[in-house]
Amino acid sequence: MELSQISPAQLRKAADLKERLEELQRELESVLGVAATPATPTKLHWTQTPAGRAKLARSLRRSWRNRRPSLNSTASPASATPAGSGTKLHWTQTPAGKAKMARLMKKRWKNRRIPAM
Repeated sequence: MELSQISPAQLRKAADLKERLEELQRELESVLGVAATPATPTKLHWTQTPAGRAKLARSLRRSWRNRRPSLNSTASPASATPAGSGTKLHWTQTPAGKAKMARLMKKRWKNRRIPAM
């Protein structure tokens, strides 16, 4: 039903009912001592406690320490690390190994060639 089709008597009755509802709402609040309408819940903002942050930091440091090679290792420290840098070199191929790989690749490429027509 549109607002233009409502009679003045119906509008007055609706206004009276609304006022009565508001009055009953106030009465309910006074009886209960709290607001009868529930407050809109606010979004909780999650924050980490200092203890949790410290625990996470300890865990990460332990993880990093376990991944990093030990600098006090006895397994050929001269060949594993560059002079004085304390970091491990990546694996590199020896010149003999490179020559062997080159020979094998040339052999494979030769076998793959399409015969000339």
